[in-house]
Amino acid sequence: MIKKYIEKIVENGKQEDMEKLSDMLSEIIYMMKELHHDKYEHYKMCLYEMAEGKKLNEDMANKWVESMKPFGKKWTMEDTNNAMDSLGYQDNRIDFFVTSNMMYNDYYDLVKDNEELALKMAHNWLNDVDSGDNKLYNYWKYVIKKD
Repeated sequence: MIKKYIEKIVENGKQEDMEKLSDMLSEIIYMMKELHHDKYEHYKMCLYEMAEGKKLNEDMANKWVESMKPFGKKWTMEDTNNAMDSLGYQDNRIDFFVTSNMMYNDYYDLVKDNEELALKMAHNWLNDVDSGDNKLYNYWKYVIKKD
């Protein structure tokens, strides 16, 4: 019955009712945070994906990069934007920022001080023909440990 009410409200499309529905759903989801944290996180991510797509935003990217082990942030977004431009890459700028820092942290034993190698590895990782869409987002969502 609840689902039918919601569908009818959406179908009617009245702005005032949509705002009330949004407020109600927000309140319910925030109540879940205390009672069922896993479900709260799940629904929060579902809402994020519906609103933004399966891509990292700048805040998510910065938090991830700062938490990377063992070195954390090697390059700023501006640094990796400049590197992309000089290398002629057309990657998503947020994805390239994250992946460049990830390559430096994860493969430091290989790249050491060869920064260009880490940047090229980031580009190749993002453009791997064997991977599906939203590779970095899915890697973040399903592989990376969250605190």
